[in-house]
Amino acid sequence: MVLYHDDGRVVKAHEDYLERAAKMHSEACGFEGQTDALQRQRPEVSQRSADRVQFRIHPQDHWTLYSRVQEDRPWFDGYRLQGYLEESHEPTRLPEEGVHKATLMKCSGYAQEYFMRKPDSKELSLPIRFPRRHDYGSKKYYEKYETQMAYITPAPLEDSIIPWLEKVEEYLAEDRHKGEIPKPNIPDSLLDKIYLYGAMLQLSVPRFIQEPLIEALCKEMYKRPLKRCHLEALELSVARLHAYTVPTLDPVLNHVVGTYGLRSRADRDNPGSAPTGTDRPMSAAVQPRFLEYTNTPAGRADFPADTYIVPPRLAVLGHCIRHWSGVRYDGSTAAAYTGYPLNVGIVNRPVRRGPGDDLHLDKKNAKSSYYLRGVCSFPGEGKIEYAPRKTQSAPSAPPAVKKPTEESNK
Repeated sequence: MVLYHDDGRVVKAHEDYLERAAKMHSEACGFEGQTDALQRQRPEVSQRSADRVQFRIHPQDHWTLYSRVQEDRPWFDGYRLQGYLEESHEPTRLPEEGVHKATLMKCSGYAQEYFMRKPDSKELSLPIRFPRRHDYGSKKYYEKYETQMAYITPAPLEDSIIPWLEKVEEYLAEDRHKGEIPKPNIPDSLLDKIYLYGAMLQLSVPRFIQEPLIEALCKEMYKRPLKRCHLEALELSVARLHAYTVPTLDPVLNHVVGTYGLRSRADRDNPGSAPTGTDRPMSAAVQPRFLEYTNTPAGRADFPADTYIVPPRLAVLGHCIRHWSGVRYDGSTAAAYTGYPLNVGIVNRPVRRGPGDDLHLDKKNAKSSYYLRGVCSFPGEGKIEYAPRKTQSAPSAPPAVKKPTEESNK
């Protein structure tokens, strides 16, 4: 605990003592802080280096969340998400000629941190992993069951990221930059868009580069029913990155969850089926649902009515839908709201006409928000309607004045 003087200043001698004690303890346990590691880097290996580096994608093996926490439960039967995983037992390195290291560090926040931490490395390791945990009282690190955060495929790197980096390299090589900075090509299929967005998130590409892809993803997923939205790929490549944070802060997940209550009951009841790749057969008594939480008997003789909660197979998406969509347990959408805080539709500011009047929605000053700007209605059945643009019509000619006649004078 840091000590303070009466005027609010920190006691410098006590602060130095705490720093020395922490350093002695870390050295005894073999722990090295990131600040000390960055201070040891050689100055000649920096962002200005013309070295070329490669992407290295390690073999991946993703399980459903909670699957290795309590394996004694019947619904933790080793369910591995294999439907969208490519079988690969060797690391994939691409491209063969490499990409410009300085350009990659400028366009990727993850590459900037990685090569600052490992300046001599010639490869950028993917997918990103959870931070390693130091085992207290020893010089070892505790490895978790699943250290990889999310799934990534080589396809978005080969088709979009690497060509984009080459264009940016040419753009930065010019003496005078003309026009806007290049942006990655957006693929046609929805599945490729999801994988490209997941790759951008893992590389920490700047947000203004992601904006066109985010808007295309939100609109296309809103047009499709849930069973055609590739929710498994969205869970593996995007939602898993936010499993330990607040997933609804992601714009794509926020849009999917915010518009969930606008879909029809039939669409919500049939979101799809999870892949069937399992190592052990699933228990016949308990079948986890796709996006919904369920209850199952605990099997206790003394308490026959006792139950426990079975999480959905797509745990991150199911958690967000349960707590943020406004859809109730019985399927009612009375509490679903497209305004703040999810902010995916049209917001009407409540106003009070008089001191004793009730609140009313000011529909004249409706404010459109997020990536559904201009949407005037939400069919929710795989279609999207846009409000017609208001065009200024040409001013009409004044009505002709009739000349008085003899009959009108009479």
